[in-house]
Amino acid sequence: MMVRRGAKDPEPSVTLRFSDDKFGMTGGYDAEIFSDYIAIDEEEKEVEKHGEAERDVDDSNGVSPVPIVTNDKDDDSLLCRQGIKFSLRGPIPTEIMYQSSASTVIERTSTRKGKHETIGSATLGLGPFIRNLPLGARTSLTTSVTSGARVGDKSLFPYSSGSATSRQMFPLFTEAVSTTSQQVNLALQHTFMAATNNLPRHEANAAGFSSRVRGYSGGSNGPIDSSIVGSAEVRVPVIIPFQKESVQQDGSLVFFGDWMCAHRQNAGGAGGFAQDDMFGKSSIGIGFRKSCQGIPLKFDVTLTKDGKVGTFASLGRDWTF
Repeated sequence: MMVRRGAKDPEPSVTLRFSDDKFGMTGGYDAEIFSDYIAIDEEEKEVEKHGEAERDVDDSNGVSPVPIVTNDKDDDSLLCRQGIKFSLRGPIPTEIMYQSSASTVIERTSTRKGKHETIGSATLGLGPFIRNLPLGARTSLTTSVTSGARVGDKSLFPYSSGSATSRQMFPLFTEAVSTTSQQVNLALQHTFMAATNNLPRHEANAAGFSSRVRGYSGGSNGPIDSSIVGSAEVRVPVIIPFQKESVQQDGSLVFFGDWMCAHRQNAGGAGGFAQDDMFGKSSIGIGFRKSCQGIPLKFDVTLTKDGKVGTFASLGRDWTF
């Protein structure tokens, strides 16, 4: 059982999961029941209601706020989603596909005004496919495809979506840096995502959040149905002297540049790509990485393309192979 609750959420999100490594295949399966609270907090909802505004404090990462633009007509925001999910790990034989996953979800969403919608979907994931390149470099590719349908007001709205993520790691020096046994690396990551019309709103919101560029708030993109996101990092390991050099601790500096281009989803629209629906963002910055008592800490300073400087802290490790 997993229970999580945001700082401003009036109720928690709960997931009950049963996992097994059998079911006739090497990967096993997961069966879960979930109830997720996915509403936007009242402060951010008020910002969206007025179309474009700025907040004094960024709830996500403490950086300077940026405009949040949404459809003024769509004031009935999502409240929660409940359903069941069944996942298979390695459904395709390893002789055919080394790594694969499959899942199916049946869920029901509700809005603040009591509107309900039933959604059924199935997802097939392939990868990551990792290959070694010359001079110690490595690359990987991960893909996924989702197909499903929304059922609401006695109407059926089919949809499909797909994504692909490419990652590369290039050592910048053939020999280790003199101050550490680790290596200076150039890390590249690019993700492409696209979806047809009728993409569920919570999936579009999740796509907007996952396409976030460092230096911008988590909800600044809003719901999107297609995007391409890129990131380049130079990771430099460093050693931190501690207690008169009797103890040394490893950390790293990260010099990064992020960019993205996306198409914003218009609620109730007929689809298509209008010029005003396309937008892009970019930022550059420097970050520091350090683990304390096994907890990975991140601290970044960013400069966005519109001239906003911000700092933010978070938990988690940078991706690696």
